[in-house]
Amino acid sequence: MSRCYGWTISAGSFAAILASFATLAVAAGPSLKYFKPLALPVLDKEELVAVPLDSDVYEVTRAGLPDLRLLDAANTEVTFIVRKAVSKRDETIRETWTARRKPSAKPLDTGGLEITLELERDEPMPNGLRLVSPQRDFEHRVQVESSADGQTWQPLVRDGLIFDYAKYIDVRNDAVKWPPAEAPRRHIRITIDDVTEEQESQLMELTRRLRGDDVAEKSERLIIDRRPFRIERIEFWRDVIRERVTGDLRADYSLSGMKVTNDADDKQTHITVDSRREPLASLSLVTESRNFSRAAQVEVEREQGGQNTWHAISSGNVSRIDVRNRDRTNLASSVPETRQARYRLVIENRDSAPLAITGVSARGPVYEVVFLADPKVEYRVAYGGSSIDSPNYDTAALTASLGAGYTPLAAELGEQGVLSQEVVTGEPFFKRLINDTRLLTIAIAILVILLGLGLYQATRRVNRQIG
Repeated sequence: MSRCYGWTISAGSFAAILASFATLAVAAGPSLKYFKPLALPVLDKEELVAVPLDSDVYEVTRAGLPDLRLLDAANTEVTFIVRKAVSKRDETIRETWTARRKPSAKPLDTGGLEITLELERDEPMPNGLRLVSPQRDFEHRVQVESSADGQTWQPLVRDGLIFDYAKYIDVRNDAVKWPPAEAPRRHIRITIDDVTEEQESQLMELTRRLRGDDVAEKSERLIIDRRPFRIERIEFWRDVIRERVTGDLRADYSLSGMKVTNDADDKQTHITVDSRREPLASLSLVTESRNFSRAAQVEVEREQGGQNTWHAISSGNVSRIDVRNRDRTNLASSVPETRQARYRLVIENRDSAPLAITGVSARGPVYEVVFLADPKVEYRVAYGGSSIDSPNYDTAALTASLGAGYTPLAAELGEQGVLSQEVVTGEPFFKRLINDTRLLTIAIAILVILLGLGLYQATRRVNRQIG
């Protein structure tokens, strides 16, 4: 038994109080309210996977998404990162390289030249080749063949043409391309016809013979220049399709509860819309009105002095000019990325008639959860809690994979479900105890009762001693 300032508490009562505290702490811990199962792509091994968040998640989570977790079937937390999804576009890039082995050449009796070379086994298969030459003003027919053993040859290009018409126009082609369906083999043979060209010189030799003052005989002779086709090197090339990041991925988000009010005194139109707290970056008017340009600002509600007031977060102009052939439209108002439940657009009409507003559309970035998925494990996203902090995971492997350019496979969120008395572990007991207001209220009430009982017992003892 413990004695304290004249009142006593039995050991059993003290243990019961501690048990009550522990039970309440667990029951009022950092539980999450909702979950969504993940539909993963077909996986053969552990893969990097990304699942985009949706409006159900945005609506109930806090700013910064601290109340978001990824759980496996045993409710064990799985390491993940949240990032903005990016938009990508396929881009064709031409890769070029010079053959590693030196080619062999053989002049032909027909005046052509035969060049043979062999690709290394680790060299990629080309889509074509380029005959790099310093010469100008030429035209040659080219034939390209390939062989697996250097004995039996299959044609890749039967009648290619390389040329340079510099004396007429700056047009040049020194590349030969074969059809994509034609896969070359390791041995390549190039045949170029008439590598020694006979070209007329721009100079002319003129001879005159005179008899007295008269020209008795005149002769002209053209000078023929024999010029071999000089090849400095042979380059191979192939076209590779790669993804290029073009920016953050944007999505359209639905707005509801639109209310349009025309304020005649302030000469303004107020358009109020509700969202599900998605991350928005722009709001756009939907109107059939034409030929206008008006100042507009976007406002959000904030609590100030116990009341909700409107505060501007961006300002600009909305316009649509449609006169004859001049068509210029800008109905979007950009805003700093924000997650609010309600927005208001204020349009300055001045003395003009209000615009005929029929709707407001919204766009914003898409956030996605990225993690390493095991094909044998089922996953779900849990979210929505008021007393849970952001996790602090070791994300080095995820960051390295994304930094190396790996593209995550796409997963999808399933239907929303409600969690019943499920607790996400990870927060210390005393931290939950201190942060939970309900638990503190009950604890204070118990202490007040115990203090009252102690004072009552002390008063009775004092009265007995006096009496």
